[in-house]
Amino acid sequence: MSAQVLRHPIATSIPTLACALLLSCGGSQAGRPGPCEAGRPGCGEPAPEPAAAVEEDNSDPQSAADKMWHHFWDVMHARDAVVAGELEAVRDPLQRIADGKWGMEIPNDWRDWIGEMQAQAQKGAGAKSLEEAAVAVTAVATQCGECHRTTRGGPRADANVEGYAASDGEGASLKLRMARHVWAVEQLWLGLTVPDHPAWMKGAEALVAKAEPTAEEAAAGSGTAETPAAEEAEAPEPSPMQQSFAALEDLGKRALEAGQPAAKGKLYAELLARCSSCHRDSGIGR
Repeated sequence: MSAQVLRHPIATSIPTLACALLLSCGGSQAGRPGPCEAGRPGCGEPAPEPAAAVEEDNSDPQSAADKMWHHFWDVMHARDAVVAGELEAVRDPLQRIADGKWGMEIPNDWRDWIGEMQAQAQKGAGAKSLEEAAVAVTAVATQCGECHRTTRGGPRADANVEGYAASDGEGASLKLRMARHVWAVEQLWLGLTVPDHPAWMKGAEALVAKAEPTAEEAAAGSGTAETPAAEEAEAPEPSPMQQSFAALEDLGKRALEAGQPAAKGKLYAELLARCSSCHRDSGIGR
């Protein structure tokens, strides 16, 4: 499997912002008051200042590309915290995104996307549960992807990355199965944030891949192997982890059918919450 290539979030050059400063020292004489007359109100006083424009913070020397890069890693750190089941670790990176200052280094048509991204990040920073945090993190990622799609900017996914193996292999360890899930989460993330539909499909297919029993399950005589027909005993109740694996497989099937960003975002939030719940309950991945 070839390594994933993740280029700088701002792959294209930042459009140049040109500002025209119009200096009107004279202007039309029509209706202009004559010489200052003694006693006239306001005579000799400076002209009033124009109404203040929307305040912009231009004190931060970072370029838009640098800011986007930092936001990219912040939202990934928040995502990984959700997956690990660590709610408190979600807050700081999302708060940094919410508090980000933007000035004249970005075009005006980016501002709506960035404003919505920061609003969703603020919700996530104050999330009361991992499920709420999962929804907020995914909403931030979806806004990133939609901005990238509209402006034709953002990161690029490596089109040469092959899909994951169809099976973990007979007797594969739990660690290998988790590695497949991690790979799927990353591919689906690229599908959402780049956005890149082929990457999304690779991730969905990896979740659907039929897993053989793990070595631990095989040793215990449980797992996904078929029960012999002659054996009348009922199959054992699936463990919570096996139920989670089955839920991920179902989620992968639904992801294969998802086409619109909103549908993909909803599924990804569900995926993060599912991973978080399993890791929190089992102690794995923390």
